[in-house]
Amino acid sequence: MRRRLFLYMGALAALLLVTSGAQGKTVIRFVLTLIFVCVGTMLLINIIKVPWGRARMRLIASTGNASYFTPWWKAGSGLKNQLVAEGVSSDEFRSFPSGHTACAACAMLAALLPTVSKRFRGKEKRLGLSGALWTAIVAFSRLRMGAHFLTDVTMAWLVTLGLTVLGVYLFYFNKKFFQFVWDLISEREEQTYEEA
Repeated sequence: MRRRLFLYMGALAALLLVTSGAQGKTVIRFVLTLIFVCVGTMLLINIIKVPWGRARMRLIASTGNASYFTPWWKAGSGLKNQLVAEGVSSDEFRSFPSGHTACAACAMLAALLPTVSKRFRGKEKRLGLSGALWTAIVAFSRLRMGAHFLTDVTMAWLVTLGLTVLGVYLFYFNKKFFQFVWDLISEREEQTYEEA
């Protein structure tokens, strides 16, 4: 619990440091994009992962039973229920898509840092590539550990990429949508000040 608290405090301190001097509206746009993509990715990954029930590569390798393999496009088989009843951990059926890879792919959002901090301007490509490199390292480690198949990590990256494109569109390019959100936030702030 303490570790997470320090991690969150460190992330908040880094965010405050990076966004110091930026306009409030710009910071809100950046933070809302981060929240939308990161929270949305984890929700979507878990909405897919739990009912999909694809066996992990390590389960197939450890049992030597190739019949446990299912292609990525086949959702939910009776195999999961049968093997869990026999004592196999239900976590062994959470292969598709990879949650670790999806979280790592959120690092590609570093390419948005130049929108809130002048010191990162002109470094968009480097920041985006750093996030992509981190994603590749995590994906490779998940493959190497036998936790996932290539399709699992690829789909996780695609889910995060899709939500990133949608988030950037909504908060950076769709002026009507962002203005609607900004008005909601501004209204709440005004109400809070009036009540105090």
